[in-house]
This record gives sequence, structure tokens and C-alpha cells, in this order.
Amino acid sequence: NIGSIYNNLGDMDKALEYHTLSLKFSEEADSKAGIAKSLNNVASDYRKNGKLKDALKYYERSLILKQELEDKPGIANTLKNIGFTHFKLGNFLDAREAAEKAMKIAEETGAGIVLKDCYELLGEIFVEEKDFQNVIKYYRLHNTSDEKLFNEDLRKRIIEIENRFVLEKKEREAEQLAIQKEDLQKLNFSLQRSEEKYRTLIENLHEGMGQVDENEYFTFANQAASEIFGISKDE
Repeated sequence: NIGSIYNNLGDMDKALEYHTLSLKFSEEADSKAGIAKSLNNVASDYRKNGKLKDALKYYERSLILKQELEDKPGIANTLKNIGFTHFKLGNFLDAREAAEKAMKIAEETGAGIVLKDCYELLGEIFVEEKDFQNVIKYYRLHNTSDEKLFNEDLRKRIIEIENRFVLEKKEREAEQLAIQKEDLQKLNFSLQRSEEKYRTLIENLHEGMGQVDENEYFTFANQAASEIFGISKDE
């Protein structure tokens, strides 16, 4: 990542230093994926520095590993980079072959950004080959892909917002449920305390008081009522 930052800043010596170090560590760890990525980064440093033949060697080594890993998006991206490098070298036939292979895999895997770059590269290649019918074709595809990528980003953003809305709604509902549950517990506690106070008050009255059901059976009687009727409260 440090190497990539230096690459973006245009300090290719530092970029190459860090990417070469990363390649060394990946080789020591015997990480094919790490080696393939580092090879691609070193190649990018060389290409940006104008050392196109060196770049091509590293891209081709990276491609072999990505094919072994069956990393189709990675294969498409590396083929695209090989195509760009051949184009810069003036090898238009090799550039077109690599770009067309990259385009096919990108279409299969839905790699929109790689596909867009392939359309642009093929358009440039056909300019050099003076095949203006294909120039128009691929420039149109390139422009259309810009719109598709924008729409895809917009669709993802809408889905993200919808998911966030659903999550927030569930969180609010959970909070409301927790508040309702807490309120219910408080109410039950309050009713229980009120009932206890009422029962204590009734029990301590000197007048007999009781409660009967629809069959006129006592369901409750205070101590005074028990004494008046001369029977125990349980009776």
C-alpha cells in the first residue's frame, strides 16, 4: 500500500522499492496471490516510469500465477494491463489480442471498470489501425459503460440506504418495545404496590369487609369480618 501511494504521487523509485520488498516477502511466504499482486504492482511502476519491456515481463509473470489461481477478475485486469503496455510499445496486434481476451472475461465476470478500460483501449487501437467503424463502436460502448457504472453505483447506494433505513427502523422498534416492556414492568409494580396498600388498609379496618363472587361465595374477607362471623379467614 505504501508503494501504491508513492506510485500515485509519482515517486516511482520509492514505489518500486516498496513493491519489490512486498514481492520478496510474498515469495518468502509462498503466497501465490500475494506474489501475483506484487508482480502486478512492480509492473505498474515500470510502466509508469517508461520501462515498458520490464513492465511487460512482470505483467506476464503475474498473469501466469493468476491463471493458476483461476482468478478471473485478476486475469482480466492483468490482460488489460498487458494490452495497454503492448499499445504503448506499438505492438497493436498483441495489444488487441490481450484487450479482446480481457474484455471477454470482464463481460463474463461483470468486471465493469475493466470492461470500460478495454473499450477505451480497443478504440485507441482501432484508431491506429484506421478501422474507424470499430473506433466508433468501442467509443460508444465506452461512453455507455460510464452511464452503466454510474447507474450501478446509484443502485448500490439506493440499496445501502434502504438497508440502513430497515436497520434503523428495527432498532427504533426494538427501543420502543424495550420502553413499553419497562413501562409495563413499572405499571405492574405500581399495581402490586397499590394492591398491597389497599389490602393492608382493608385488613386493618375495624369494620367487617369482604368480597363475594357471582355465586355469593366469599373470595376475600378481612380480619374484622372473620371475627363477626366467628369463623377463620380460610373458612
